[in-house]
Amino acid sequence: MHLLYLLLMRKKRLLGLPNDLYVMPDYRKFGIAELLLDTVHRFAKDDGADRVALKTEKNNTIAKHLYQNLHYKLEHVFDHYTLYLK
Repeated sequence: MHLLYLLLMRKKRLLGLPNDLYVMPDYRKFGIAELLLDTVHRFAKDDGADRVALKTEKNNTIAKHLYQNLHYKLEHVFDHYTLYLK
């Protein structure tokens, strides 16, 4: 399990952004992901962030279901672009 927590400044507002949040398959269905995200939420609030942003692959229905159950809202404003440099 790996969790890296970052704070980014955007438009004079803090944004909590977890990176590489993952629960190994053998440990799923025990509420670990909810506990991890709850910890992220508490860290973000304690650090003055006003929101937490998550992103996942379009076909990751399990993660999307979890985020929706935790009242995250799907943003339709931005497209994500990546340039891979070899």
